[in-house]
Parts: sequence; C-alpha cells; structure tokens
Amino acid sequence: MSNATTAAHDLAQVPNPALKSDQLFINLGPQHPSTHGVLRIGLTIEGEVIVKAVPDIGYLHRGTEKLSEVRNYHHCVVLTDRWDYVSAMPNNLVFCLAAEKLAGVKTTPRADALRVIMCEMNRVASHLLFFGTYGIDLGAYTPFLYAFREREMVLDLFEMLCGARLTYNYIRLGGVMVDATPEWLKRTSEFVEYFKPRLDEYDTLLTYNPIFMARTKESAS
Repeated sequence: MSNATTAAHDLAQVPNPALKSDQLFINLGPQHPSTHGVLRIGLTIEGEVIVKAVPDIGYLHRGTEKLSEVRNYHHCVVLTDRWDYVSAMPNNLVFCLAAEKLAGVKTTPRADALRVIMCEMNRVASHLLFFGTYGIDLGAYTPFLYAFREREMVLDLFEMLCGARLTYNYIRLGGVMVDATPEWLKRTSEFVEYFKPRLDEYDTLLTYNPIFMARTKESAS
C-alpha cells in the first residue's frame, strides 16, 4: 500500500467533528419598504438558523428629533406627517396641541371641529388599509378591493380640501390650513352615510369566513 493510500485510509477512520457556529445578534430593519420604516427585529442567529426574534414595534428612524433642532415649531409640522404615513392627520394634531399648549395659543371651535373630522376620516382610511392588507396576508384578496374602494373616497376628500393624499400638513399651529367649503362638507356627509352599510359588508365578507378563521388560527399558533 502506498504512502498516499495509507494516509487516505487513516483519514477516513477519523470521525468528523460536529460543526458548530457561534450565535450572533443582528438587526433586521428598520428600513423601507420591507418593514415600512416602523419595525425593527432583533435577531439571534446561529449560522443560517434564527434562534430568537424580538420585534421592536413603533420604531422611528427618520431623524425627526435632529431635524427639529434647527426648525421653529411651525416648520416641524410637516415632519410629523412621516411618523405614520397612512395616518398623518393625528400626527399633525398631537404635535400642534403640544406646541400650542407651550405657547399658550387658543384655537377656534370651528378649527377644533375640522381637526376632529379630519382625524376621524384619516382613522377610517388607516383602518381600511389594515383590514384590506390583513386579508391579503391570510390569502383573501377580495377584502382588499372592498377596503380600498372606500379608502380612495376618503383620500379624494382630503385631496379636495388640502391638495394631498398621503402627507397632508393640514393641521397647523393655531388652526388648520384652510377652511372647509360647503361643497366639501356636503360630500363628506354623503360619504359617511354611504360608508355605514359597508361595515356590514366587511363583517359578512371576512369576520366569520371559515377559511379566514382557520388561517387566523394557524398563524396564531
């Protein structure tokens, strides 16, 4: 037997040691668009295996605090639209309320009413996006079409009043950007009456759908 053959034979008799990887901690996100800029996940990995995943929900990484250091209060309102870009009106409002309290600024009852109307309409639009995309995540595409049908109506009303469909900058220090016209108020009232029966449609379409309920149970487990 040659020396090379002998060496190969001896090597074959040596058991391979078990492969082992050290655990590493890495950050997944926050970044757009995969986690929409508001979700960070702390991952503990071992090789290619995820050992542990800890979500950090509500993470903001847009540098708002640093940008605000060189801006006056009224210049910061536009930054608040980006905190949650599917529900920007309430973000405008909470910042303005805080700044107005610090400055001792009072708003008119009509401005307060318009602020509430816009925030409630934006809440409807935001919830419709959740409802529609949640259905898609569980394999139900139809709810998405129903939800976005009504969401587009809300965005049309926003565009009619302030010219924007996503980041509005409508609620301002001391009040709002512009007053609502009689035509806008009429169309908003018509939308509210149209929208009420749609809630029963959504409930019938998805809430007790057997396939939806089964997939919801599977995803929870």
